[in-house]
Amino acid sequence: MMSKIISNLQYVPAKPMLLGRIFVNYLSQIVLRRPLLRVVNFAVNYACQLSCQHCSAEGIKDQNEGQGKLTLDEIKKFFKEAEQCGTINYHFTGGEPLLEKRFYDIVLLIRKDRNILSMVTNGLLLAEEAGRLKDAGFDLIQVSIDSPDPDVHDKIRGYPGAHQKSWEGVEAALDQKLKVMLCMVATNENLENGEVEKQIEICRKKGIVLQILPARNVGKWEGESSALLSEENKTKFYRLVQGFYARWDGQSSYFPPCCLAGRERLYISPTGDVYPCDFIQESYGNVREESLKKIWERILSTHPYQQKNRECLTAFNEEFIRRPKQS
Repeated sequence: MMSKIISNLQYVPAKPMLLGRIFVNYLSQIVLRRPLLRVVNFAVNYACQLSCQHCSAEGIKDQNEGQGKLTLDEIKKFFKEAEQCGTINYHFTGGEPLLEKRFYDIVLLIRKDRNILSMVTNGLLLAEEAGRLKDAGFDLIQVSIDSPDPDVHDKIRGYPGAHQKSWEGVEAALDQKLKVMLCMVATNENLENGEVEKQIEICRKKGIVLQILPARNVGKWEGESSALLSEENKTKFYRLVQGFYARWDGQSSYFPPCCLAGRERLYISPTGDVYPCDFIQESYGNVREESLKKIWERILSTHPYQQKNRECLTAFNEEFIRRPKQS
């Protein structure tokens, strides 16, 4: 437990105002016994150079078809509302965020002295953008690399040479003294053939952490229950994320590990729709029409978000996975 705390602390920048806000958030939750939003995942676009089998953006992209993106003024307003709900981490996603023409204009809307600024990228543009990301005040860059084997990664991503370009991006970001974390989707296949362990070992040698995402039946895997981890591989997944150089997202929670969806995290689409997370593709409202707080309160009043869920809802909670989807 202590090694995991130390591992997570390396991603909390030493910003006095941020540390003060984190302390207040902890105190508020202990005293008031109510959840506080911690991280907002904001998809700035759905443009991408790749065609990944497990891409969670596919379904949400279809839901947002034909709607205009949020304006900078609308984004600034929802950022302010998110901070009022407790948010301390703005995490940019897509698509590929670095393909968004307004990306750095959006980043300028966030106060870097009191928030954590992070993003996830496929890494293809990272080598040329690393310096600019450093100057923009980013605290953490997550790079998705789904296999230690270049051929396997490139096949998953549908892009020859993606593995090499992504690693060039990782090296460029490290040269800029940016904090880097690798991301990898754990499947029955790569847990059984040892690829996940190999990726962890590569990260250990680089001195970085691997965030392991359990497979979900979204994207091109939608409706395929065979994509979900078997009980044996679920046990292996939990064993692997106990080490210093690997984790699952729920281990970044304020308190003991739990599913962050709808309680500590919200996902916002480019057009302003609000989801519990990018893998739970059911919108609860739009920030153009209502305040983020009102939408979040609606989510918190809905089962199963009223209580803490110790396991990832979309990967491991069979009741949640099989339930009828909200229209």
